[in-house]
Amino acid sequence: MPEIAGSLGTAVSVVVACAAIVIAFSILLAVLRRFIFICRPNEILIFSGRKHTLPDGSSTGYKVVRRGWGLRLPVLETVNTMDMRLFMVEVHVTNAYSKGGIPLAVHAIANAKISSNPGLVRNAVERFLAKTTHEISVVARQTLEGALREVVAQLTPEEVNEDRLKFAETLRLNAKDDFDKLGLELDVLKIQHVADDQQYLQNLGRARIALMIRDAQNAENEANQKIAEEQAGARQRAESAQKKAEATVLQKKNGLRAELEKLRLECDVVLPADAARQSAEARARGEAAPFLEQGKAAAEALRVVAAEWQAAGAIGREVYLLQQLRPLIEAAVQRVSRTEIGDLTIVDGGDGASYAAFVANFPAAVARVMAETGRALGMDLETLLGRKEGAR
Repeated sequence: MPEIAGSLGTAVSVVVACAAIVIAFSILLAVLRRFIFICRPNEILIFSGRKHTLPDGSSTGYKVVRRGWGLRLPVLETVNTMDMRLFMVEVHVTNAYSKGGIPLAVHAIANAKISSNPGLVRNAVERFLAKTTHEISVVARQTLEGALREVVAQLTPEEVNEDRLKFAETLRLNAKDDFDKLGLELDVLKIQHVADDQQYLQNLGRARIALMIRDAQNAENEANQKIAEEQAGARQRAESAQKKAEATVLQKKNGLRAELEKLRLECDVVLPADAARQSAEARARGEAAPFLEQGKAAAEALRVVAAEWQAAGAIGREVYLLQQLRPLIEAAVQRVSRTEIGDLTIVDGGDGASYAAFVANFPAAVARVMAETGRALGMDLETLLGRKEGAR
C-alpha cells in the first residue's frame, strides 16, 4: 500500500507540473500577443512614448514600423496603425478662370494614399495619426482643388480640353509639393470632364466641327478629283493600249497579207515560171540534142580530117589543094565580086590606060584572096601554082 500511495503521489505531481507549464506558456503567449505587434502589408505601425534617434541624427518621440514586427514596452509605449490602402478623391471645381479669362468647370478623380517613402511618411504620421480615411481624403481633395485652380489659370480652355493627359500631368506636378508636405502620394489622376457656362468650348467645338466638315469635304473633293484623274488616266492608258493592240493586230494582218500575197505570187507566177523555165530547158535540151550530136560528129570529122591532113604531109596537101583549086578560085572570085563600089570617077588621058589599070585590079584582088587562103592553110599557093606551070 505504501508503494501504491507513492506512485499515485508522483503521478499527481507530474500532472500538476504539466498543467503549470501549460498555464505558464498560455500566460506567456497572452502577454506576448499583448505586447508584440506584427505589421500587415497594407498598414504601418507607430510606436509612441520613447525617444528614437533617426538616421540623420535627429530625435523623435515615435518609431514607424513599415514591415515586420515591433515590441511595445508596457506602460511606456502605445501603438497606433495607419491604413496604407488607396482612397478615392473626387474633385469638382467651378468658376476656375483659365488663361483666356474663361471660367471653367472641371471634374477630376484621383486615387491617393499615405506615402511609403520613409522621408515623407513621418509627415503623414504627424498630420493624420488617428484620423479616418474620410478625413484624410477631405484634406487631399482641398489640396487638389487649389492646385487645379492654379493649373487652369496657366492654360487656355483649348489646352485644358484638348490635351487632358498633359493637363493631368501638370496638375500632378503642381500638387506634388503640397502632397509631400502632407505625406500623401497621388497614385492615379484623371480629368473626367471640362465645361464652361458661357459655352465657349461648345462654340469652339462647333467651329472645329465646321472646320472638320470643311476639311472632310475638301479631302473628299480631292479624293474624288484624284479618283477622276486616275480613272481618266486609266481610260487613256486603256485606249492607248487598245490602239497599240489594234496597230499590232493590223501590222500582223498586213504582214500576213504580204505573206499570203507572196505565196500567191509564188503560186501564180514564180512556180509556173520555174515550171516553164524547167520545161523550156528540158525542151531546149531535147531540141539541142541532135545539133549537139551533129556538132560532135562534125567535130569528130574535122578532127579526123585534121589528122589526115597532118598525116598527108606537104605533098599530100599540095595534091589536095590542086584537086580543090577550082572551088577555091571560084570562092575567091565570088568574094571579090561581092565587093560594092559606089560612084567612081576615072580620069583618063584619052588612051584608056587608066580604065585598063582599074580593070586589071580584079585579077590581082582574086590572086590576093587566094594567097591569104593559102597562108591560112599553111601553104604557099603562088609557089605551088608556079611549080605547076613549070611542070607544064
